[in-house]
Amino acid sequence: MKSLGKLLTIQVVLTLLFSSAFVFADFVAVTNITDVPETATEGSPLELTATVHPADATNQTILWSLKDAGATGATVTDNILYTKAPGSVVLTATVENTEVAEVVVGYGHTMVLKKDGSLWAWGLNDDGQLGIGTNESVFSPIQMNMDADWSAVATSSYHTVALKKDGSLWAWGWNYYGQLGVGDDDRGYPCFSSIFGEYCTAPLRVGSDNDWIDIAVGTAHTVALKKDGSLWAWGINWFGQIGDGTDLDRFTPVRVGADNEWVAVSAGCCRPV
Repeated sequence: MKSLGKLLTIQVVLTLLFSSAFVFADFVAVTNITDVPETATEGSPLELTATVHPADATNQTILWSLKDAGATGATVTDNILYTKAPGSVVLTATVENTEVAEVVVGYGHTMVLKKDGSLWAWGLNDDGQLGIGTNESVFSPIQMNMDADWSAVATSSYHTVALKKDGSLWAWGWNYYGQLGVGDDDRGYPCFSSIFGEYCTAPLRVGSDNDWIDIAVGTAHTVALKKDGSLWAWGINWFGQIGDGTDLDRFTPVRVGADNEWVAVSAGCCRPV
């Protein structure tokens, strides 16, 4: 073993991506870490631990990795730093997210599906795209409703669609072009009229089917896949984005062709893929 008198300085590199437990990736870089060891002795493994703030992240697992080992020959395995020579290393700390299953973002809002099946939202809400029963914007995560059986979510600039574990499909937000898929009937609460058309501030069920398995949304249209491999679309159709051979807007799901071999779906601004 080399001399214990030579010290290895640990420089922790931190990048703030989001200041709460809700994140935009499976692993998120963290900030406000305290109690980080400042030095390690060469040849002696150092267990890397720390305390994370804010408090709502302290139950997360901190993972350490090497950004730059310099000339030390250092490695990190299972949060243990091993070094063969003195010098400086640069470490990156990340927090393993144990709560979030999916994160989607719209023009000015965010929807988060947690692993417990609850759905959370925050941000711009002029057209009810958060689904919280009002069109007031919110500035911190709020649970959309008390349901805990959501399985997937997709959102665009101004509308959101989501699947439940029973295979049912739900939608809310702006509906001027029929992108919610709930028809064009006059409705009361949770739907309202504005100079930009109808908007609905809480989830509405799309039809009565329970065999939806995948969803995608464009700016003003929605595309969905069924368990039997059939593809469906609705909403604005100015450029043929519905794929039904017309340019007519569709207010309820329309089947795209007769094939039953579709396996996945995606949508952009003005077209599905």
